[in-house]
Amino acid sequence: MSFITIEASHIYFRGGFVLLEQILDYCEENQLSAKVYLGYKEVYQYFIEKKYRYLTLEQTTGAATIFRYFRKRENVLFFCNLPPFVRCQQSVLYAHNILFFQSPHPDRGASWLFNLKKFVYYYWIKIFATKVDVVACQTEAVKQALWENMSVRAELYPFYRTALPLNIAKEYAFCYVGSGVAHKNNSRLLEAVDKLSEKYQFRIVMTIEDNELYSTLIDKIEAINTKYNRTVVVNKGLLPYSEVAKVYAASEALIFPSQAETIALPLIEGLQYGLKILSSDLEFTHQVVENPIVFDPENVEDIRQVMENFLNGAYREVIQKNRIPNKLPELIGRLQFTIYN
Repeated sequence: MSFITIEASHIYFRGGFVLLEQILDYCEENQLSAKVYLGYKEVYQYFIEKKYRYLTLEQTTGAATIFRYFRKRENVLFFCNLPPFVRCQQSVLYAHNILFFQSPHPDRGASWLFNLKKFVYYYWIKIFATKVDVVACQTEAVKQALWENMSVRAELYPFYRTALPLNIAKEYAFCYVGSGVAHKNNSRLLEAVDKLSEKYQFRIVMTIEDNELYSTLIDKIEAINTKYNRTVVVNKGLLPYSEVAKVYAASEALIFPSQAETIALPLIEGLQYGLKILSSDLEFTHQVVENPIVFDPENVEDIRQVMENFLNGAYREVIQKNRIPNKLPELIGRLQFTIYN
């Protein structure tokens, strides 16, 4: 019996990690043999501690990954957004980061390293996506971006984790689960929080990494808390999913000002925990949330107003639902079909 190979060397924590864990847990639960390549030590150690019986985990390097991408293989799930350089039979590329499919042009506010990666990855995907049998993605927006920007045909296979209810008291009016990268739009959100705090007492919890790269955002958080002489913004930093789940359970609403997403997992997760979803008026929100409550993510006053409306109970009667089906069994089944037939 053949086994699946999963290329995940580029996956760190956050959204891609959550999806990867869902895949590995599914393979383990269904006794599917797989070899998984992981690049980051912290990610490798995390999965090693789960003691999978049917999965073989291997920590790899960038150079070793490039070498493997030049080898002809079969039954490979390329989960790093990046296809191989040679034809791999019975294999799937899973494209889950829309930033690399939209344009090779630099993003304002992003680091030079990010923009360089974006440029290289754009043409890598555009040129070599034909080296696999199937390009799979999460949403219609990603599917459309792949076709319009790269002439790459993709099939929809969205999936996500099923939440378990937690009995936790509400501590926060709002939460924003996301990193400190520019497209997450934390700066405008903090401006809105600052203005809203002039009239209302509330708390918001965020998950921005506390490091030099995001020091400007950390300084803004400290300045807001100092200005109002109370803890308005609680920053938890980078959290494992078990702790992220507690953040959702302890919050009343998810405020989501991101300017670019694929499936926008926090929207789905927030709905699973019964949060009211206040999100950017962009395509990803409308694809995920039924009856979305939206704002212009580039307008600080619009963000502030929607948050104020929530505090005043304006959205109490709005019923929201998840519009995205979970197709993980079908995705793995696609690989299983090629293995067993």
